[in-house]
Formats: sequence, C-alpha cells, structure tokens
Amino acid sequence: MTLPKEHSRMLTSKAVIISDGIPTILESIRFLNEKGFKNEVLCISLRTKNQILKYSKNTNLEIKPFYKFRKKDLKKILIDSEIVVFSESNSSISSQFLIGFILKENIKCNVNLLMLYPFQIQERNLLHFLNYPVGYKNNIKTKLKLFIKIILFKIFNLQFKLLSLSGCNATSIVPAYKKLNNLKTTKIIREYKSPIINSCKKVVYFHSGDVEESLYCDSFLKEFKFILENILSKLDFDILYIKLHPNSAKNSTKDILEKTFKNSFKIEFIKDELDYSSDLLLTLISSAIFRFDCFRSISLLNLLEDKFNYKNNVHPNYQLVFNESYKFFGKPSHIFMPKNLDTLLEKIKNHF
Repeated sequence: MTLPKEHSRMLTSKAVIISDGIPTILESIRFLNEKGFKNEVLCISLRTKNQILKYSKNTNLEIKPFYKFRKKDLKKILIDSEIVVFSESNSSISSQFLIGFILKENIKCNVNLLMLYPFQIQERNLLHFLNYPVGYKNNIKTKLKLFIKIILFKIFNLQFKLLSLSGCNATSIVPAYKKLNNLKTTKIIREYKSPIINSCKKVVYFHSGDVEESLYCDSFLKEFKFILENILSKLDFDILYIKLHPNSAKNSTKDILEKTFKNSFKIEFIKDELDYSSDLLLTLISSAIFRFDCFRSISLLNLLEDKFNYKNNVHPNYQLVFNESYKFFGKPSHIFMPKNLDTLLEKIKNHF
C-alpha cells in the first residue's frame, strides 16, 4: 500500500499505539500510563478521535490513520519512538499494514505486544478459513468476498495469519506479530481485589456487541428475559445496568434490549467506565468480565447456549473460549459459569 506524498505535519512521539479496536486501544493506554508515557503518545488507528476519546480521558493522545502519513515521516516516528505497542486484535488493518511496513523498511524499533487474552495459535489454510470465517455468514457470496479480501491483503503487503484456538474450527484473520524481530510479549492480567461484602450494590450486564446480537432469536430473548428476571428478583433489584461493547452498533442493540425487557424491569445503559468492585457482573460471551474488580462475575453461557441462533454467522466454541480465558487469568475464584438456573439462584441465595 502506497502512503500519500502530500505534506503531513511531522509528529514526534515517545510512544506509539497501533490498534483498531477500542478495548485494545484503552488497554494500551493504561499500559503506557503505568510505564510513565502519559504525553507524546501517538495512536495509529482507523478509529476516529471522537470514537476513542469517548472512552479515554487522555486528551494528549494524537490519533491518526496510517494512510495519512508520508512514508519518511512514519519511518522516522517509529525509529525515534521509545516504544511501539501492538495489542491482540483480530482483523486489525492498521496492525497488519504497520507490520508489513516495519519489515519492508527494515525498521529497528522497540516493539511490544500486549497479550490481553489467550492467543489463537492453530494455523489454518485458506480453504479452512473460507469454510469457517468467524463473524461471517457461511455462504458462497461470503466466501467470494473473503477470498478477494485475502488477495488484496497480499497485494498490499498486509501481514496476517489465519488462526483459531486449538480445538476450534472458527478462524480469524490475525496480524502476523511473530514476524517482527525482537518482539516483546507482555501478558496483561489484573490483580483482583475482592471486596469484603456479603451482597452486591447493583447488577451490570456486559454486552458483547454485534457478535452477541447475531445469536439472538425469539426463543433466546424469551429465555434471556426469564433468567434475568429471576436473578433480579432474587436480589430484590428492579434495575439492570447494561454496559455495551465499544465496537457495537449501539442503536440496534439498544432497540432490541429495550423492547425485550420493556414490561419486565428497568434498564439503564452505562455511558462511562464505573467502579464495579461492589457489583455483580453478568455476561453471555464477553471476556471483559475477567478484566474488572467486582463482587462476583457470572457467565450465562450454560443457561442459554441451547437457544443460540447459529444461522446468521460462524461462531467459535464459546465454552472453549471461556475455559481458555479462565485458565489464562489464573482461574479467578469470583468468576462462575453455573450449569443451570437453579444452581445460580442457590448461589445468590447463599451469597455465593
């Protein structure tokens, strides 16, 4: 891919973040803050400044897409930076491009990869990917589009691998980080602080965005509402707080949830990051529950998996994803995946 020749303002950055995912960008900012890089940080991303600053309070963050840099400017920025941070993010075009650029230009820089969740390590061939493309519909039209996409990636020297979790067919396009020389990998795991309390202050549901929405059907939503009604009733709460995924199509998700829960209980959508340390966190498939201090975290996967609508998209084995995350984060004792609703309600009754 050719970078533009027109004039662009030269940036000088002590640290560079390369990512297209809002959650991974936020984790990269936290990582750099802990390392003392709070100023002169450049984020190379296809995300807009408004999208990122909606979740980050770092007003000193410079944000710019890779295609707006002159080649010599980008090269100088990477060479002069003290640290370049990538983070695990499937299908990150920016990461794929920058890896190719670094390799092609033989740039020597201090490259760090943040391991936020278990890495996908099972390499797959193109045919396997076209049959099991995670997040896509499995039909001829999709296969053709993805085949053309892969060819274009090759033409523009985007560096990627086709990977899946071991034992799972669903395959993703993942930036080829391991091609980078002297790559330093940092595993990011929180130290949990369990509150000394016997009950939670509120219930927060972590939504997984478009991926979760693609699993919805009438029977799922009916059972979903029934389970949440029981949980709130057992806790004597009448409000469910919902944390939407930063990458989600929020209007669509909000409409579905508001319609589903309209005559059952109140819902409030969380706009900013809160202190969840005294809260009960619920989720269906989000791994975000592993990254917050809280009273307890519950995955509803076992209670609802038989209601999933798998017709819309190819999905990974979510049981495997949860188990791998559970092991990755050191099997935290405050996180549960109950086998049925009775077991969950009994835990709530006995304060877990």
